[in-house]
Amino acid sequence: VSWISFLIPMDVIPGRMALLVTLFLVLVNIFNTVTTNTPKAEGLTAIEAWMLACILFVFGALIEYAAILFKKQRYVSGQHRVNLKIVCKENFKYEVQEKSPANQAVTMQQLAEEYWRIDKFFLKSFPILFFIFNIIYWLAFIL
Repeated sequence: VSWISFLIPMDVIPGRMALLVTLFLVLVNIFNTVTTNTPKAEGLTAIEAWMLACILFVFGALIEYAAILFKKQRYVSGQHRVNLKIVCKENFKYEVQEKSPANQAVTMQQLAEEYWRIDKFFLKSFPILFFIFNIIYWLAFIL
């Protein structure tokens, strides 16, 4: 279910965070219930391994979204910096000029496209990783 969060646009912060945090808390609660209600075993049981993997996938989706928001925040805060240059002209006459950026600024549209590419990458990689986990899980606990 955490894969669905990659389809939610990056700008819809409450929707995406509500989904991921709710999933995370539900899985942690289920894990706690499972560990307290199952008989004590030596080592990690199959259900505990499954629950931990699910929790890690949701946590991974949260980390991915946090990284995107951090990158966006750095871009936005960098845009609001005032670039001033003080130029000395004719003995003690100073002029304040705005520095022109050396490179052309990235537009918000280009930034949104980059974030969508990142989300698409994780939207494709999470199911593949979960499939690989399933193969390893079932081979380890069935055979």
